[in-house]
Amino acid sequence: MKPQYRFIPVLLAILFLNKLSAQPSSNINFAGQILKQESIYTAASYLLIPPGAANTGMGNAGVATANDALASYYNPAGLAFSSEEFGVSLTYSPWLRALAIPQVNFLYFSTYTRLDSQFTLGTSFRSLDNGDFQFGLPDNVLDLDKNLRLASDLSLAYKINRHFGVGASLRWISVRRVPSFGVQWDREFTRNWAGDISMRYQKDINLKKFPRVPLNFSGGIHLSNLGTRMVYSTRDSIKDYLPTNLRLGWALKIQLGAQNSIRLTHEIQKLLVPSNGRRSRLSPLQATFISFTDSKLFEERAEYIHNFGMEYSIKDIVFLRQGFFRESHSQGQRQIATYGIGTKHKGLSMDMSYWLPIVFNHPLKNTFIFSLAYEFTSEKE
Repeated sequence: MKPQYRFIPVLLAILFLNKLSAQPSSNINFAGQILKQESIYTAASYLLIPPGAANTGMGNAGVATANDALASYYNPAGLAFSSEEFGVSLTYSPWLRALAIPQVNFLYFSTYTRLDSQFTLGTSFRSLDNGDFQFGLPDNVLDLDKNLRLASDLSLAYKINRHFGVGASLRWISVRRVPSFGVQWDREFTRNWAGDISMRYQKDINLKKFPRVPLNFSGGIHLSNLGTRMVYSTRDSIKDYLPTNLRLGWALKIQLGAQNSIRLTHEIQKLLVPSNGRRSRLSPLQATFISFTDSKLFEERAEYIHNFGMEYSIKDIVFLRQGFFRESHSQGQRQIATYGIGTKHKGLSMDMSYWLPIVFNHPLKNTFIFSLAYEFTSEKE
């Protein structure tokens, strides 16, 4: 081959890889997981999309840190420790853009209102809309046939004392499926209900050896999406489990002088769904307990997700964040380095996060998440 033509195979390979990365795949769900035969399949996977650029910049961790409007998603008990009387939050992300699907957009809107010194009420609404884009048949995992996926939450948190709080949520789920490609559904809307329960603990710590370094420890546990199995058609005898999910985590905030601080967090997640998924005949309640022991030890360990996060605060005005989200190759391959930046001034917060998967050709590569939030202080304060 002549020297001037040697670059052609390389150019063709690059074009092929770019084309490959832009093609939707039928083994990808709306949470961005790359599913395999041994993966756990669930209905309404969009419920696992995390909101909030502050949390998603810290490896999607939040069960021990969220105490604002986003606590409705990460840990409703965190609402009991909200610092203000009222708050709102809006999250937007152009979702799955690596698949060259421009119409898929994720929105999450949430609020909280402190009712009194013990009770806090939270609400949230999420939407995943793919517009008019059509791809695949509805039987595929990724079925973008003019569907609209919604969920609305009502949360209530109770502060037992200054260290401990509990919370619960009621969730309404709705999936709209419009017939396409000649496929007719006897249900245009599929609806279901789910619930969450959670706990949160936090305490200030003063070490005798380091009296000038105040610490704040917090921990949380959140069990979400407890509900009955979903079916999209009365003609379909197969019912899928909801993505019942367990989060358990801790966070440590270290004060660095009078103005700066650093916060470290780690949490573990696990889907409480049978390993054989839709083939299981267990009730959702039975599946919640059996899911811990229904596989071999090494297979069970692969079902756990680890979230690591770090946040550096400069005068509580500028925030720099980094994290890592680790999911096994057999259960979704979401192994993502996350980065975030944010600013807060007089109750107004603006945050952005960026995801960089370490898995080649991942559908969540170059994902951006944007958040805007505002917290109101009562006149009494």
